[in-house]
Amino acid sequence: MSKINLNTLRELKSSKARFFSVTLLLALAVFIFAGLKATTPDMNQTMRSEYDKTNLADAQLNNSLGFTGSEIESIQKNKNIKSVSKSFQTIAVTSNNKHAINIISNPEKLSKFTITKGREPKKDNEIILGEQLRGDYNIGQQIKIKHNDDLKQKQYKIVGFATSSVYMKKSNLGQTNLGDGQIDAFAGVKKATFTRSDPNILQVQFKNLSGDAYQDKYEYALRHKVSLLQSKLNDLSQQRRNELLSSVDDKINQAHAAQTALLKQKILTSNGATLQALNHKQADLKAQINQAEVQKDTINQLKYTVQSRGQFSVGYSDMGSDADRITGLSNTFPIFFFTVALMVSFTVMRRMVEEKRVEIGTLKALGYSNNKIASEYYLYASLTSVVGTIIGAGLGLFILPKVIFNSFAANYVLNDVHLTWQTTPILVSFALTLLSTVFAVFLAIRPLFAQQTTALMLPKAPTAAKKILLEHITWFWNKLSFSRKVTARNIFRYKGRMWMTILGVAGSTAMLITGFGMQQSLNKMIPTQYGEITHYQLLGVFNNNANNAADYGKMVRRDKNISDSKPAYFQNVTVAVPHIQDLQSVPMIVTNNDNLSTFIDLKSKNNKKISLKQDGITISSKLAKIQNLSFGGHFTIKDAQQNKHRVKIANITRNYTGHAIYMSQAYYKKIFKKEYSTNAYLIKLNNNQQAEQVSRRLNNVTSSITVINSDDTKETINSILRSLNRVVWVIVVVSAILAFIVLYTLTNINVSERIRELSTIKVLGFYPKEVLAYIYRETIILTFAGLVIGFISGIFVHAYLMTIITPENVLSVPGISWQIFGIAMLLIILFTGLVAILMKKKIDAVDMLEALKSVD
Repeated sequence: MSKINLNTLRELKSSKARFFSVTLLLALAVFIFAGLKATTPDMNQTMRSEYDKTNLADAQLNNSLGFTGSEIESIQKNKNIKSVSKSFQTIAVTSNNKHAINIISNPEKLSKFTITKGREPKKDNEIILGEQLRGDYNIGQQIKIKHNDDLKQKQYKIVGFATSSVYMKKSNLGQTNLGDGQIDAFAGVKKATFTRSDPNILQVQFKNLSGDAYQDKYEYALRHKVSLLQSKLNDLSQQRRNELLSSVDDKINQAHAAQTALLKQKILTSNGATLQALNHKQADLKAQINQAEVQKDTINQLKYTVQSRGQFSVGYSDMGSDADRITGLSNTFPIFFFTVALMVSFTVMRRMVEEKRVEIGTLKALGYSNNKIASEYYLYASLTSVVGTIIGAGLGLFILPKVIFNSFAANYVLNDVHLTWQTTPILVSFALTLLSTVFAVFLAIRPLFAQQTTALMLPKAPTAAKKILLEHITWFWNKLSFSRKVTARNIFRYKGRMWMTILGVAGSTAMLITGFGMQQSLNKMIPTQYGEITHYQLLGVFNNNANNAADYGKMVRRDKNISDSKPAYFQNVTVAVPHIQDLQSVPMIVTNNDNLSTFIDLKSKNNKKISLKQDGITISSKLAKIQNLSFGGHFTIKDAQQNKHRVKIANITRNYTGHAIYMSQAYYKKIFKKEYSTNAYLIKLNNNQQAEQVSRRLNNVTSSITVINSDDTKETINSILRSLNRVVWVIVVVSAILAFIVLYTLTNINVSERIRELSTIKVLGFYPKEVLAYIYRETIILTFAGLVIGFISGIFVHAYLMTIITPENVLSVPGISWQIFGIAMLLIILFTGLVAILMKKKIDAVDMLEALKSVD
């Protein structure tokens, strides 16, 4: 082994603390960078594998009556359609009223089930249940459902459990007019189990769709093809309505003709028995006419709709959004993290070379070339980079994606994440670590080689004495003790050391404040939204065209558990947002200002009360933000049939969870060109515990469409926030580790550089406590200066990262409480104390005679 390599080993052995602290610092930065960068591709690949395995359809078509053979043939002939899969679906409620289940005929070729236990149904009375119900039922058990006209059977034998890429969530799989208003699970049966002959669901694959799920190329092309197909369906639905209405009109005309004939017979007949029979026939004909008129109302409501994956697959868009948030986080958070880590490691490596100037001079005097001498330090620096990158990338690529994916997957019926090898993050990480170590060595050693060998063999001349600012304030300076004066001079004399410590502590503090602040902001969203803004518990939606529509309002007014209600019109509309793949689903509520604040407290950013205007809508703040909209601006909304309506913004209201549009009745008439008609009630309850019972009673009214429970909305948002909280905990823990390593590394440098100085004051008779205070007085002052800067920068970093990590339909609650600053400060103080304990052993072990030996 060469002398240089032997010297490198000695250096590694003698400076283990420095080597490990720099290596860990770099490993931590690489862990965060490489891990976050790998998480999104891993998440997307996991989901794409699921979609490929089950052959998830690109779009889903549905209508209430079913598609006729000619309609299916027409759709199959569409130039954009590659394949069509027919299926039957119906919502059923279990006999014990516990679960609402979407029962589906076994898929033909698209959106297939994945059997997780048991087998597929082979008989008409067999059923497989979604994994959502696995804890409630067992294979071999019988499950009973209430009467359903679409099904031949009321009782089924459970033969297996399955997952579906259409129903990936564990709960809240959609809304229904049965049970408490929420679909709890899906189930699969044989096609022959259904009574209807025309399939009410068509799943399609499009031609010429390039790209993969969640890629812009695929998603935007899919959105365009769905829009084109909806236009085709609008034509088909219009034809179907015309045909059905013509058929009903013929029946009505025939009934009227029969009535006319009966009247003539009644005039000509005097027989009592015959008259009585004719009266019965007349009553039957009148009932047929009334029934036909009801059918016409139903037919007029018939609509064919097409939905993309993001709309019909429950969880598809959510998982894509979750992955996008991690992408945003990976593009921002590691920058702050790497800045702190690289700054410290860069400084450490430069200081290491500067400490070895005498050794470098000696080696030059012995005849070693500059390259040979430099190779020792390049090797040392390269080892820290290589080891740090290997440790950080290894843990980051294999641990962080699993932790984050499992945090989000807790809300889904999914298997473990598929880990992929990501080369680019590793190479970028390695390049950055080399920049902070090898490049630092290069910058430090190059000026030394330019000096004379004799000069290098002498210690570096001390910095010329200069008065610091405090010395010019004589009245204050003269009151300071000797030790305080020494501390002040040491702090301001060595400005590089001062700023390194301040910025290192500031960066670590900012990361801690950001992590804890993000947790607090996420946890405040639900209480703020439902404590200050949304005051109603239920939104009951009904069919206002039904014959018995008035019964719904009567039920609302009669229910003793309802303390107050307000009629409104409710409709979900969609909004396209630039640079966001998914169409944003926005609930639109049309009502008047009477008593509105009792149910929804509309307030501006400045906390001023908002009233609904007759010349524009009131829009939620997050929707306005992502659309880059302001007062007086216009944008376009679409209904379920893709009809466009351009609306004007009159007000922007605070709203933290979900988008919302509020509209006056007058503006509704102007925009939609039709009369306002109530189809919903905002409902306040005497007791929140009665929400499920009231929902079930309202859904028992035949005109009910669904009941939206605010508790379900809260749970949906809470599930997202819980996932984000787990991710934030990773940030908090890693930030805390970073803070400790930074403090340890900086303090270690400070002590190592001043061994001779500490030995001198020990020889002069300073007590051990005074020696420690000599060092730590400076550290404490600089730490508190770093805390102040960290507090300020943490506020801005937190505000920025909250815009990255929150979903498109969630607005973060602004501000950070003083408790967060207190926690961050306590942690930094704790870490400073731990470092002091570790450094005390090093200071106590200093060999004064060795340290003070002359090097002349």
